[in-house]
Amino acid sequence: FVVDTKGYSTCFRVNLKQQTLRSEVEFNQLLAREAPSGLATSVNLGCIDFYPANSGKMKCCQYLACKFAGVVDDEEYLAKSSVCLCDDDNDLEMALACKHAFVPGVSSESMSNTIQANPKQLTLTGGIDGMNEGTEATERALDLAIAAME
Repeated sequence: FVVDTKGYSTCFRVNLKQQTLRSEVEFNQLLAREAPSGLATSVNLGCIDFYPANSGKMKCCQYLACKFAGVVDDEEYLAKSSVCLCDDDNDLEMALACKHAFVPGVSSESMSNTIQANPKQLTLTGGIDGMNEGTEATERALDLAIAAME
C-alpha cells in the first residue's frame, strides 16, 4: 500500500485514491482488518487513518472529562454528560461515546446511515429542507449543544 505520512506527526494515512497498485477490494480488506497492536484506525474521506490507540477524538474527550470535570469514570461521564459536534466517519467513536452529537452536515453515506440508526443520539442540524447550510448549520449545532448542557 502507498502510505501518506506528509504533514502528520502522530499518524499515517492510506488513501484509496493513491493506491495505483492495489484494488478497491484490497483496500476494503485492509479496512476490515483489526488494527495492529497499539494502533487504532478511523475512516475519513476515503482514507484509513492509523494512530496510537491511546489517542484519537474520544480519548481526548475522556482526558478533558478527567482533567476539567474531575471524573474517574470518563466513559460513563461522556455517555451521561457530554455533547459534541461532528461531521465525518472519523468522529463516530467520539460521537457515539457522548450523550449526544450534533451534525452540521453529512459528508458520507455511512455517516447518514449512522444518523438514521441512532436518532436519539445524533441530530442533523444542516441540510434539512434546504435550511441551515454552512455556518448556519454549525451555529444551530452550537446552540443545541449549549441548550443540551443547561
